[in-house]
Parts: sequence; structure tokens; C-alpha cells
Amino acid sequence: MEKEYFNCKIKCPNINELPMKNLLFEHHKSALRWGHMRILIIASLLLVSTVPTFSTEYYSLPHQQTSSVPGARYEIVQSPLAAKWTFHLDGNTSRVWHLVKTKNEDVTWELMTIYEAPKIDSPVNARFQIFTSGLAARHTFLLDTETGMTWQIVSQKKKNEDGSECEVSAWQPFERP
Repeated sequence: MEKEYFNCKIKCPNINELPMKNLLFEHHKSALRWGHMRILIIASLLLVSTVPTFSTEYYSLPHQQTSSVPGARYEIVQSPLAAKWTFHLDGNTSRVWHLVKTKNEDVTWELMTIYEAPKIDSPVNARFQIFTSGLAARHTFLLDTETGMTWQIVSQKKKNEDGSECEVSAWQPFERP
């Protein structure tokens, strides 16, 4: 095959006539195959190494809570912050008990004060919920799902008759705009 460059005719060999053509092509093809294979291996390793991380985070359930039965009157709610922020809620009447230690280091439920709690004469269904954020105890709320009224937990130190101090928690109305 002849080609003309700058008014000069040059005879160029046909690539199909070269003896090394097949050898060069095969080498190039195997190099491409190895390159693709290497990328495939690296991608597979990355995918496999991330799967356990995603699956354990996504499917692990928190150990400090269970889901309540729909329409259940009573529920136990625990904040992920500490066991002392564990509550026993009567969802029909808004009564809340707090988990406390006794003088003998046992634990018991103590009824909490709810300021401005609604009077409910004949409770029919569960209408109160407790929300705990896990960020801070002050982000714990009691919600009346029918009226939207909300109470926030507050704590203060109190002196006992024997002079020792204890912490007392109660629910105060949360101001809405």
C-alpha cells in the first residue's frame, strides 16, 4: 500500500502482512483482560468489606427498648442515657412512675408529679406517650396525643429530713409558641 506525504510516495506495509501482528494483539488483549480483572477484584473486595459494617448497623436493634403493643395501656420507656431515666407510663391516664433506688439499694417505682395534668374521668384508650431523645435528660417529654399538650421532665435537688440530698424529678408544662 502506498501513501503520499508531502508529495512523496511511501510504501507502507499492510498490518495484516506483519508477522508480529497476532502476537502484539494477543499481548494487548491479555493486558486488557488483567486490567479489567484487577479492577473487578478490587471492587469485589471493597464491596465485601463494607457489607458487614452496613448490615450490623442497619439490623441491630437497641437493647434498651422494646416495641409496645398497639393500644396497650401500660408501657416502660427507658432513655439510652441511663437506667435512672426509666419510666412506667399509664398511657390512658398520664400517670408516670420513675425508677428509683430505695435506702436498701433496691429499685422501685415512684409516682411522679405532673403539673397541670388533665383530669380524665373514664379513660378509653392510650393517649399519652413519652419521648426520650438520647442527647440529654432535659429532652425527655410527655405528650398528650389528643390535645398536643407537652410536659418536660425537670429535676431538682431536695434535702431529706436526715439532711441528705436527693434528686426529685417532675413533669412541668412545656411552653408552646
